[in-house]
Amino acid sequence: MRIFISVIAFTILAACTSEDETVAAYGGDIHTWRLTELDGVEITYATRMTFAHQGSVDGEGPCNPFTATQRSPYPWFELDPFISVDDFCSKLDQETEFFDALQAMSVSEVVGDTMILSNDAGREMVFKATSGDV
Repeated sequence: MRIFISVIAFTILAACTSEDETVAAYGGDIHTWRLTELDGVEITYATRMTFAHQGSVDGEGPCNPFTATQRSPYPWFELDPFISVDDFCSKLDQETEFFDALQAMSVSEVVGDTMILSNDAGREMVFKATSGDV
């Protein structure tokens, strides 16, 4: 019985102290990120995205805030679930473009103040650290 209790205790302890292996642990949580390029085209509308340890992702599109969870180990990237408000604004087309692209990404790379998200279909999003973070 003591062995059984010890195994359960160690299992619980291991679960509580598990290391974050997401993009946040590899530099993603250092900055607030702004989308600057989508599929080779410069982006001028405002966006914001932050990562926290254990998968929490928060941000804003051109119109509305969003929240998501990203638990895939680096360099993999998947936002699930992705939750946003659907309030109307004049930049709703840009927001749809941003949110759809963001949810289609599957690989992440962080190098200094640049983060690149991409996928097997050849799509790419380039993010830069906001000026207050650099």
